[in-house]
Amino acid sequence: MFWHNFKYNLLIILRDKAQIFWSFIFVIALGTLFQVTFGNAYSKSELVRDLDVAVYIEDENVSYIFDNFIANISISGDGEKLLNITYADSIDEAAGLLDDKKVRGVFYSEDNELKLMVRAAGLNQGGMDIQDGILASVVTDYHQIFTVADAINKKTDINPLSLIGLMSSNGDNNTEKVIADGKMDAFTEYFYNLIAMGCLFASFTGLAITKYSQANLSTLGARKCVAQTSTFASTTAALLANLLILYICEILAMVYLTIIGVDFGDKLWQMALLVLIGTWTGLSMGYFIGSISKLNQNAKEGIAVGVSLTLCFLSGLMIADMKFIMKEKCPLFNKLNPAALISDTFYALNVYQENTQYMKNILSLLVISVVFVIAGTLIGRRRTYASI
Repeated sequence: MFWHNFKYNLLIILRDKAQIFWSFIFVIALGTLFQVTFGNAYSKSELVRDLDVAVYIEDENVSYIFDNFIANISISGDGEKLLNITYADSIDEAAGLLDDKKVRGVFYSEDNELKLMVRAAGLNQGGMDIQDGILASVVTDYHQIFTVADAINKKTDINPLSLIGLMSSNGDNNTEKVIADGKMDAFTEYFYNLIAMGCLFASFTGLAITKYSQANLSTLGARKCVAQTSTFASTTAALLANLLILYICEILAMVYLTIIGVDFGDKLWQMALLVLIGTWTGLSMGYFIGSISKLNQNAKEGIAVGVSLTLCFLSGLMIADMKFIMKEKCPLFNKLNPAALISDTFYALNVYQENTQYMKNILSLLVISVVFVIAGTLIGRRRTYASI
């Protein structure tokens, strides 16, 4: 009888176009929009390198110090340079390169100080983007290092130029200890939360399971209530059948997102287990909501939609910093929010070498699921009908 109910529920969920839409079509559609909008934003904005700049410095001292300072600036220890420098013969030539958009900014001297000139859309209008900010930080670092070197020179006999070279170099006197080797792309967090949303949308199916088991909500539920079939067996078969189909939908959605360029990392088995448990959490949440018999089906569906979207919002699906705001204002909530747990687990898998955080989050999701299932079952067992 269990396998008969299992096969029967497989057919039901496969014919449920609405649930397939929310768990699969909607996820890949929204994921495609995400990828088109900011799929390469990290490489374009965060991994800034080889910025084209022009330099015209009349003051010989500033020019000499700047050359020593800039020669030691690189992105990383491999010597990859941050700036591509074009030396101009006049300030007008440098400004012309800037106006023609051949360079991002111009370094020049004024009153024995290093200055920066950028296009009107940047610093001068208060609309500084990340590239303008990097160029501005070069000027700030230059003045800070020069100030410190000059102060030391007044109290010692050390040449300030040698100090500037030392302080601006990338010399490493520390021992490197790698604690994270994954991709630190902040925009990938949106895709983690997108998969979390797909898992929580399994709650809609959890509602349908209870609908078809309650005599006051459907004729099928009435038939089940008077049948000889064990309620436990039929409910378990329904939950497992729906879990299987929804899990396949989420895996296929992740495969599609990977094909279009989303990097979920290489820990495939751990991610597969995470999606399975995340989908089970969403399903059990819907099962619990659907077990509240005093509400009609429309009210239950509204609660499921509202709860799922609210949890995803607070996890950072719409605003990336929201999860960190919640962590600061109410740290316990993130530990109870299934969407935040799922996205955090993806992040931990992709970044950290150890699986400690992964296991903690998996256990938390399992505990939340068990609580939902037990609570829903207890509520359902207490239900009686005056007549069927």
